[in-house]
Amino acid sequence: MNEKTDKQIIDEFVLRRTRHRISYFILILLLLSTFLFREAVDLVMVFFGIFAIYSLVFLVYFQYNWRCPSCNKHLDRLFSRKPNVNPFFHSKSVYCPYCKKQLK
Repeated sequence: MNEKTDKQIIDEFVLRRTRHRISYFILILLLLSTFLFREAVDLVMVFFGIFAIYSLVFLVYFQYNWRCPSCNKHLDRLFSRKPNVNPFFHSKSVYCPYCKKQLK
């Protein structure tokens, strides 16, 4: 069997949460830079196309990254009703809402 230990699950969750936070920062920087340099782009549709591509790429990445390391189910959206899996709020212990494994 290829079962992960609790320590491996916690370590992988911390890594995923860190990548999630960094990716939000990168997305905000890309969107702000696109907005600030929109006058350099003559076509409005090109501006919105770049905006849409950034948003779509990060949406797919968030769906891939924000999963439970144990059961591989999605940990819900950022503004989830389950605040224990929110990547920006800290709590003493975090559990997967599906498999109930400790993530932090």
